[in-house]
Formats: sequence, C-alpha cells, structure tokens
Amino acid sequence: MTGVFLLSRIEADFTYLSLVPGMCVIGLGLGLFLSSNVAAAVASFDPSRSSLAGGLVLMFQIAGGALGLGITTAYFVASSRVELKSELAREGINLSSGQLETVQGVLSGAESAKALLSSFGREAASTIMEAVPDAFVSGITDGFMLDTLLGLAGFLVALFYVAGRLRMRK
Repeated sequence: MTGVFLLSRIEADFTYLSLVPGMCVIGLGLGLFLSSNVAAAVASFDPSRSSLAGGLVLMFQIAGGALGLGITTAYFVASSRVELKSELAREGINLSSGQLETVQGVLSGAESAKALLSSFGREAASTIMEAVPDAFVSGITDGFMLDTLLGLAGFLVALFYVAGRLRMRK
C-alpha cells in the first residue's frame, strides 16, 4: 500500500529513478506478504488438505490480480480521458468522444492518432501532443491513488474484522 502510494505521487516530468522507491517498497512488501500468506493458509489446514489451501490461495491471488488490474485500468483510462478533454477544452480544442479516444493513442504511436493529428493545424496538433502525456500521468496517479485507497480499505477490514474475530476467540 505504501509503495503504491509512493507511485501515485509522480509528477509529469518524472524519471525512472523517481519510481525506484515505490517499486522497492512494493517488491519488499509482496515478497514478505506472499510467502507468509501461503504459509499461514497451508499451516491452518489439516495436512491432508494443505495442497487444497495452497491452490485456493493461488487461485484467489490470480483472480484478485486480474480483477484489480481491470478496475485500475478502467479507472486510469476514464481519468486520463477526463483530464485530456478538460485540458484541451481550456485551450479551445473540443474533440468528439471518438477523436478523444483516438488521440489517447498518441503515446503508443498508433497510426490512427497520427492521422488524426495531421488533420488539425500545426498549433492544435502541438497543443494536443503536449496535453496527452500530462493526461497520461494524471491517469496513472489517479489509478495508483485508487489502489492505495482499496489497499487501505482491505487493511481496515482485516484489522477490525479478521483480527477482531481472532481476539474475541481468546
């Protein structure tokens, strides 16, 4: 959660070096969590069912990762699109939804985005080229902030619901 929060703080002029602290914290956290998570799951079952526990943990990790990636990606795309549309509107450039979607392909070098840019004047195309990376970074920071909030919510559920039940058993 802390590593993802660090990644959500990047600025438009970020360098790869500025990503290192967040990536290191994420790697350390995942390394510590995943091994202890599997060990706790396997140890909590009868030895005859330990392989079932390990399989269930792995299944939920994969399914949760896919679901989380889908949610974060959808939020990233929506957030960056809103930012791009508002930034271009401030500059007096109003694009249709289809044009906006196509323009977002500028970063990946999509041919359709290049063709659309060539249909605008040189000044408008330059403005769009400057706005796309800013919208991209805005989407990334918003997506990582969403992940941070989801991680915090999960932590609170585990702390009060799971840990609370364990304390009540004593």
